[in-house]
Amino acid sequence: TLLRARAWVAHGGGDYAEAERLYRAILDRVPDDETAGVNLALLDARRGNVAEARTRLGQLASRNGRSTQVAQALAELEAAQQ
Repeated sequence: TLLRARAWVAHGGGDYAEAERLYRAILDRVPDDETAGVNLALLDARRGNVAEARTRLGQLASRNGRSTQVAQALAELEAAQQ
């Protein structure tokens, strides 16, 4: 919970490198953490790593097929690419 809060504050404050580090730490502990995975994918896309973001979101979608959060992130990624 503390890592998630720190990641959220870093992400919201524009410290994307720290947010990424913290999201990765969360995923090391809980590999299926949907929120950390989606946020990390969004940071990937922000850096221009769209293929990596798409892959990460695809993996999340395969594990969490009914997730509206993952579906929304995929839709946003696709819309940004058009």
